Amino acid sequence: MPELRRISRRLRAGLLAALCLCPLPPQASAQSLPEAGRLVEMDFRLVMAAMAQRVGANGQLGLIRAQLPENAPALAVVGGQFDLSGLSADHDAVHAGWITMTPDGAITLHRPLVVWEGAALSIPGNAELALNRATGAFLLNLGTLSLTDATVLSAGEASAASPDFRPFVLTAGTGAAEILGGRFDGLGYDGAPAFAGFAIVNGGIFPAIGRSQVERSDFRNLEGLYVDGTKGADLRNNAIHASRGGALTLKQTTDTSVSGNLIRSASQHGIRITSGATSTRLHENRVESAGKIGIFIDGASRDVLLERNLVTDAESDGVLVRRAHCVQLRQNAVRASGGNGIEIRQSTSVTLSGNRLEHSRRAGVLLSQQPPGTETALSANVFMANTTGLSGAAPARLHLVGNDFTGQFPRLVAGDLALVARGLFADPAGAHPVILEPAGGTALSGFRSDCPVMEGY
Repeated sequence: MPELRRISRRLRAGLLAALCLCPLPPQASAQSLPEAGRLVEMDFRLVMAAMAQRVGANGQLGLIRAQLPENAPALAVVGGQFDLSGLSADHDAVHAGWITMTPDGAITLHRPLVVWEGAALSIPGNAELALNRATGAFLLNLGTLSLTDATVLSAGEASAASPDFRPFVLTAGTGAAEILGGRFDGLGYDGAPAFAGFAIVNGGIFPAIGRSQVERSDFRNLEGLYVDGTKGADLRNNAIHASRGGALTLKQTTDTSVSGNLIRSASQHGIRITSGATSTRLHENRVESAGKIGIFIDGASRDVLLERNLVTDAESDGVLVRRAHCVQLRQNAVRASGGNGIEIRQSTSVTLSGNRLEHSRRAGVLLSQQPPGTETALSANVFMANTTGLSGAAPARLHLVGNDFTGQFPRLVAGDLALVARGLFADPAGAHPVILEPAGGTALSGFRSDCPVMEGY
């Protein structure tokens, strides 16, 4: 209890000191930066207060306990552009022991580093930045973070006072990140989603100062990548290996592009689109051996396009669409799922066209608990060697046009659909349109008209 009271006093003091730390309007934040920024010491309480304003205070207790020495300052980039390659061994932070440098140029941070609003940090090619786990180091970006062909990794033993803590990279508030050819290893823990390892959390009164971009980067042994409230983020040609949680989570995002990424051996979901995410495009990604669902779309997310993705060997469903609207799945391949290939549940205006569904342990496509009057369209899909081709429990109305069940014969349908699917047995190659409408369903004339036309790349 004395420790909790002491930590609580530190947090209150930091919050009071930070009352003036509201985000700058985007016009001021985006002004041209001075020629050179400065790396200075900053009260750690101000850093925690600024973080709490932007991402909430969940998980901060473990973060505070990890700090060693207890009352040591954080480091901050302020006033402009700071290039990490220009850090000198004569810098005050090096003399104080907050930063160590090796002769070959590798840098280890022993304290949290924050890029303040209006400032920018550049981590150039071939740089290596280690964040000391034992002393509570992390990187918080409230301004602009640019990293090109450089490495950020966790180093050191676990903190004795907070053994679950691991360093992380977090862009928050109005901040933006441009990551090209980065390598990230060993970061993140499950204290809060923002601490997952690599996270971008935008929102609040003012928008981010720019669009965030993550391209050609390699992420290994992270808790995961977490993107929340961001508009226009682009994640392209990255590799995410062996995440300890979900590999990639998109929450409340808008106009997000995820393309050409390899996601392998996530402990939980491969990709999750959730909490009202809007206008999301997943294109030509490979999701392999997810510990739960390969691609999971839920939480009233809408206007989602999945096109030419490959999902293999998911422990559960390959793709699950639950409580979502206006979702298009086009020309995807879903193979060897431990559950269903694709499951559509409690979702409206969903179309499946040109997909290949192979060797699912359950159904190639399952429709369940669809709202009365809902219509789902399946066209030109190929079903092969699933335990069942098409299954339904309260599937509402189903349009089948040109689907190929020849490789699925004789286990074409199951569930509520089995009683109304005689047309499939007579025409497994899908030469003629079939409408399946279980008893009690309400026929509508067509799909909702408010779904946008979404194109790939």
